[in-house]
Formats: sequence, C-alpha cells, structure tokens
Amino acid sequence: MGVKVGVIGAGTMGAAIAALFANADYDVVLVDVSEEALKKAKERHEGEILRELKEVGLKKRDEITSKIEYTLDLEDVKDCSFVVEAVVEKLPAKIELLEKLEQLLGEDCIIATNTSSFTPSELAVKLKRPEKFTLFHFSNPPIVREIVEVGGETVGEDFLQKVVDVVKSIGKEPVVLRKDSRGHIFNRFLCSAVAAVGWDFRKFSPPQVDAAMKNLGSPAGFFELLDYIGMDVLLMVQDSLIEAHGGRF
Repeated sequence: MGVKVGVIGAGTMGAAIAALFANADYDVVLVDVSEEALKKAKERHEGEILRELKEVGLKKRDEITSKIEYTLDLEDVKDCSFVVEAVVEKLPAKIELLEKLEQLLGEDCIIATNTSSFTPSELAVKLKRPEKFTLFHFSNPPIVREIVEVGGETVGEDFLQKVVDVVKSIGKEPVVLRKDSRGHIFNRFLCSAVAAVGWDFRKFSPPQVDAAMKNLGSPAGFFELLDYIGMDVLLMVQDSLIEAHGGRF
C-alpha cells in the first residue's frame, strides 16, 4: 500500500485494528507496554482473528503476522503516516500519549483515536496540529462490525477525506461525525441499552435476553457482547457519560 500504520495498544481492540490493516496489505507497527499483550495479540493474529476475517468475507491473506511488527518501543512508529491509539480509556493517559505521538511523528502524519467515550476536542487539548487529529472508533467486535466512526470537530477537511479513504480500504464503512459528543453514536446507544435491559432483570435472565436478541436477528446476545467488550471498559465508558450527561446515563 505504500503506507505504514501504527497501532498503539495490543488489547482486544488494538489487536483487531492491527489485523484489519495488515489484512489490507498495510505494513503495521503494533506497540504495547506489555510483552505478554503483544504475545497474545500475535496468537490471535495466527488463529481466531484470521477465522473472523474469513467468516465476514474480509480475508485477503493466508497470514498477517509477516505484515506486523510487534514492539515495546513507541519510537518504532516514527515513520508511520497514520497512527491509531487504542490504549486504556482514561483521559489523562490518552492526552499524554497523543502529545508524545505528535512530537514523534512527521507533520503530515494523521493521528487517530479509537476512544470509546471521550471527544476528539477533549483529547486534542495539548496538540499543536489538532486539524490532523481524528476520531477513528471501531465498534466491538471490530472485525465483525461494519462501521467506523470518524471525524469530529478538530480534523481538517483534507485530512478527513484521507481518513474516510483509509476506512474504506480496510473493508469498513465510514460514518462521519461533524459534532463531538461523549460516546459518539454507537456507545450512547449501547449505554442507553444497558439501562433499558436492566429493567428486564425483573423477569428474565441474561441467557433469556441473549436468546431473544438472537431470535430478532442480532449476531450476538446483549450480554455476550458486554462480555466481549469487558466490564472494565464498559464501566469506564459509563463513568465518562455520567460525568458529561449526569443522571441520563
């Protein structure tokens, strides 16, 4: 592709994002502070993620690990022209990382965030080039879900078009958001659904709720999805939305 992509964070989301880029023939640098996380990501790239790519009709390569550099050193992304952060959903940690990335990367590099809840404007507070910073949010599970939420109020139009093209190149559908809102679209729906499903506990068990959703055509049950996302992540998103919107969430 002639484009080198960096992904910061090798957890559930970061590993899948790296796989989507590698599958689309990008050269990928996957960075994490944990060697164990990188090892687990590589194992997923050699097994379950390849199966997921095939199941959803996206698989383009028989293997993807040869396209991915697994590293503990953030400096290894310095030659990338597109970098996505997918680290822990904590505002100070993300702001600090993004500031480091901007200092490390070239002026034409697009920096993106896979934040589940915070807005691009909040994350760009220490950036000198906020117009080259964009939302790049994948819904869980990233391989299966069709959309990627992109944009926000900081990114410039020329760079936004490049971001849209990148999303399409990995087989996903871009949804452009012009306004910033914590939780974006998908996770505002998700957290509202969490509140609504809570009422169902009066009469139904989680397996019954999941069975009902699958009978309606959902590829996964509601609690199955929450288990995949992780309750730690869900609570971080919920706290972020409560901070912004109060009792509504």
